[in-house]
Amino acid sequence: MARITFEQLLRAMSEEVRGAFVTAMAQVVDQVTLNELIAAIETGDAQRTFEILGLNAAALRPLTAAIESAFERAGAWVSDGYPRINGYPIFRFDVRNPEAEGWLRDHSSTLVTRLTEEARTNVRDALQRGMVAGVNPRTTAL
Repeated sequence: MARITFEQLLRAMSEEVRGAFVTAMAQVVDQVTLNELIAAIETGDAQRTFEILGLNAAALRPLTAAIESAFERAGAWVSDGYPRINGYPIFRFDVRNPEAEGWLRDHSSTLVTRLTEEARTNVRDALQRGMVAGVNPRTTAL
């Protein structure tokens, strides 16, 4: 069986990670209680609005799981390319290696933090734009 190229692997993993992000965001939207969101917007409470959206590490789990899977698949792809001695691999990638786990945990955590902070900023900006434009809270919520 022919070995896939790095570009093929990257393309497949990118689509999976993108799909996981879209799934996570769809779940966030599906779980929002519209009336609670409207009430928070009416009071201009950006923090409460953000909390109601429920965008947190748990909500982003589909994304971090896809990243973990991509990390492990890429590591296996690299180790599969190493030569063998007497039929035995000279290197095997171990996603449970403490250094690999630490790298993945740190980078996933940084991504989640960046995404939630960006979402917090976007919520605040959307509320400000809505108030300045005189848009009703329901329209802003939607």
